[in-house]
Amino acid sequence: MSVDIALEEGDIVIANTGDLTTVGDLDKLIQDLRKAVLTNLGSNKYHIDYGCTIGADTIGLDLPDWMIQNEATSSITNTLNMLKISQSQQRRSQDVTGGEMLLSITDITVTRDSTEPRQVNIVVSVVTEAFSTADVGFTITP
Repeated sequence: MSVDIALEEGDIVIANTGDLTTVGDLDKLIQDLRKAVLTNLGSNKYHIDYGCTIGADTIGLDLPDWMIQNEATSSITNTLNMLKISQSQQRRSQDVTGGEMLLSITDITVTRDSTEPRQVNIVVSVVTEAFSTADVGFTITP
């Protein structure tokens, strides 16, 4: 099983003992999904294909809801397909559980926030190779 350092709102989680907290299995997949979608595409110079295009370039603009929904859905789908490729490559050299491997995206819901129209709420529903399901929520603001 592979593990990753646990993150909470972008910060590393430290246990009471002073040790780094780690995540694995489904929790790792959820964290991987969040990191991939919330990272701007091309911002990692070592992995320029990693990340998502949804963000300040789309969110916050005076665009119709359908256009933001289409752009976000397309961008997130592309991002998660790249994550699946990355996971397949990782599997070649590491023991990776089915619970942390993305099998399929079952739904992407994109809604403009009712109180802050520049903010978009996104929920991505996925199935793992272990047939676990998860709903991963994001809030994106300009």
